[in-house]
Order: sequence, then C-alpha cells, then structure tokens
Amino acid sequence: KKEEKRLCDSKRYTKQTQNDAPLEKKAKRLTETDAKAIFSSLANNEQPPEKLKFKIVRVPQHGLKLSPPSLEFDVGLYVLLRSPTNKLACVPSELSDKLLTESYLACVQSCPWSLSGPQYPKLAKIQQRYCYPRGNQQYSQERGATIWTKLGSNGREDIDCRILHVYHSKRRAGAITKPKSQATVKAASHEVKSKGVATSQQKEANP
Repeated sequence: KKEEKRLCDSKRYTKQTQNDAPLEKKAKRLTETDAKAIFSSLANNEQPPEKLKFKIVRVPQHGLKLSPPSLEFDVGLYVLLRSPTNKLACVPSELSDKLLTESYLACVQSCPWSLSGPQYPKLAKIQQRYCYPRGNQQYSQERGATIWTKLGSNGREDIDCRILHVYHSKRRAGAITKPKSQATVKAASHEVKSKGVATSQQKEANP
C-alpha cells in the first residue's frame, strides 16, 4: 500500500520503471519490424528484444477505453489488451512482470486522444495510425503517438491487442509560441525607427 501511494503521489509512469533511459532518448519512432517483434513476443509468450521494453495495460471489454487511449501515458511503449468478455484480459505468463496494476492506472490523469486514418492498405498484415492527445495543454502539446494493430484475414483491425508508442514530439512542442525577449523587442523597435527616419529624409530630399 505504501508503494502504491508513492506511485499515486508521483503521477508519472517513469517513477514506476527503474533504470530507464531519459525520456529524450526514447523518442525514436517504432518501426513495422519492431511492432511485429512485439506481437510475436506476445503470441509466443516470450520476452521481447531488449530495445523494445514495454508495459502492459489490460482491461475488461467495457472497462477503460483503449482505442483510442484515454490516459496521459508518458513516453514509452505500451501493449493495450482488451478482453472480449467482462473479465480482465489474459497476460502471457512470461510477460506478467510488465503489467501495470489497476491501482496505478487509477492514479494516472485522464486524457482523450484522437486517431488518424489507417496508414497502410487493407491488404497489409499490420496497421498503423497516429494518435493525438487532446487533453491538458502542457501534456498534449509535447506528445505524439502511433498505434499498431494486427489485421485479421477479413482485413479488420484486432482492437483487443494494440501497441501504443508515445513519444516526445518536437514538431508539436515547436508549435508553441514563445514570448519575444526584450532584446528582440528593442531590436524590432530600433529597426522601425530607423526606417521612419530614412523615409523622412527621402521626403525632404524629394519634396
């Protein structure tokens, strides 16, 4: 209980994982090959490659919304498992150490996300979509994500098992309007005055 309280007080996923790399070093985008390797580790009940560490979020059929997500997930990889019934989704035994507890998830701030359209043709065996957080401005303007899903023989996405990759988005963060410094304002003011003086001198020279 003390440990769960500590996690709740932190409200950050990075407090739960130890010895992880800084968030800035985790910004590399997930590739199709990486996504397939994670799906393979789930299907074969085996640990994924070292570079593809992930956490698992599982919910019952009508539990926490995962497609699209509904929490302020921090930078990192997540496997989102939804059960086809009202029982919690099953987690492969070799990956049980990656499961995020319900008590921890209850402490994470909620956040609506939107999904883009599919990026791959229906004939592909895997699908990718982009995710955009639409909640707290400070969180949303610095995060982006992709969500990966396997496709069935009918071409439909298996939304009961998805991979979410949340990354720091330099493009979204760069869209923030930064306040101008006093030096910039003074320089702009000086330029305007200089142009005004030059115009006045031209008028005097050409009455």
